[in-house]
Amino acid sequence: MEQSVLNSLWQGFQRRVRNEGQKIKVTKDQIHIPARCPILDIPLEVPKGAPPRHPNRPYIDRVDLRKGYTPENIMVTSQKAALERPIGETKCANCSADLALIRDNSRQSNQFCDLSCNRRYNKKIAQSSVSGSNTSRYGLDDIPTELISRKDAVNSCRPFYFTGKTCSRGHVAPRRTNNGSCLECEAEERDARNSKQLQRYHANKEDINRRRNDALRLDPERRIIARLRSARSQLFRDLSQGKVSKRTTFEDLGCTADEFIRHIQSTFREGMTLENYGEWHLDHIKPLSLFADPTSKEAWHFTNFQALWAEENIGKGGSNNRYTRAFFEEFHSEARQVPKLGFQENHEKTNQASAELT
Repeated sequence: MEQSVLNSLWQGFQRRVRNEGQKIKVTKDQIHIPARCPILDIPLEVPKGAPPRHPNRPYIDRVDLRKGYTPENIMVTSQKAALERPIGETKCANCSADLALIRDNSRQSNQFCDLSCNRRYNKKIAQSSVSGSNTSRYGLDDIPTELISRKDAVNSCRPFYFTGKTCSRGHVAPRRTNNGSCLECEAEERDARNSKQLQRYHANKEDINRRRNDALRLDPERRIIARLRSARSQLFRDLSQGKVSKRTTFEDLGCTADEFIRHIQSTFREGMTLENYGEWHLDHIKPLSLFADPTSKEAWHFTNFQALWAEENIGKGGSNNRYTRAFFEEFHSEARQVPKLGFQENHEKTNQASAELT
């Protein structure tokens, strides 16, 4: 066996032992690479250009996993034999049957008896309410504050679980049941995307606006929608400044001017006022790009408007945002066109406030 193979084997062995938190009590000179694997009886050879993961690559392993790396407890096998070696016990995530934990699968969060158990388990997730991808569709009550395993979350059809362990970035936060994603990591990535998109816009503002205007000239429908947006924005400015009578009724909005103002105010977050309009936008809760007819009354009804900070509105997107699109695709029926984003409650507050005034 070439010396270079032994050197490569030794370096990889040192890294693996350090990651395991063990100590090496053997020297490189004490490592002997046999011609064939003592377990599978396959040749121990590394073809030229072979990838790091190769079944015939030599692998330094322990005879007894309960003992350390000492000369009498060391053996050289094939990588295939080492990765297929049972190193513990576990249970099937689907049927709870006892299983031998294979080294190659030890990093996977779920183990299965066979492919059929794997499919049944993932089908159960896909058909339950935990298969969504947008945190906003769930209430705060759905996000656990007490410990709950991923398996228990799946069995109880909960969208999130919480183990109390840190993620790879050091967050101790709930995770999604469907893919194990950390909610704090998602929030950081979302903020980073929004910030990057905003920076890109400011750096290329003139070019973006020019391309937008060219597209508007070529697409009559987009031009109509752009004019509607502009008209609605100007209308709100006039309303907030008292330039339009509060008793004026707008048929497409489905309310009076006063009701529209009060509805928008009911969606305000901390720091939002009528005076700083511009720092926040009039946002369509369900994006216009997700309506079959973006000029329909339903799309421009006052209950589909909310106040949203400018950066959030820019980052929200429409049909180009897979999370936003997936969120509304589940609520395609007419009765549930704009679900669980608080506007129904705000509508009730608006009506109550108007009744008190009269």
